[in-house]
Amino acid sequence: MNPRINGESGMVLKVMMGSILLIISIVVAGFLNLTDESENHLEYRNQLQSLYTAEAGIERALDMIASGRLESIGSQASPMAFEFGHYFVTCIDNGKGIVSIRSTGIIGKRHRTIEVVVRCESSSNGVPTFKQLSWQQIDDHE
Repeated sequence: MNPRINGESGMVLKVMMGSILLIISIVVAGFLNLTDESENHLEYRNQLQSLYTAEAGIERALDMIASGRLESIGSQASPMAFEFGHYFVTCIDNGKGIVSIRSTGIIGKRHRTIEVVVRCESSSNGVPTFKQLSWQQIDDHE
């Protein structure tokens, strides 16, 4: 037997409760998806910033080489601070004006290492110029 109050079975109430539960489920799923997208965006941003930080280390090393100093910058244990992260650079003289520069950019837990090989050439105004022989990403990890 179906109980009725004032001749009403309560079907509208059941439909409304079902609709409300459906809307709440959609909203919760949307928030969960938004959280995942935010995490993906932050990870992508950290990957890019660690690359840019490593490239800044390369530029700093080239400036030092241009001024006559071929030396490493910072170390893994004591990296140099830069904007939102850190970097450290290792320079190796391969002879005949060729230098290998390996730079690691660190943003949070993300590390990205790139290596550039350049040839140092003299210019007429006395300021050395560099010809890039290779560029490669060595490592990208968290």
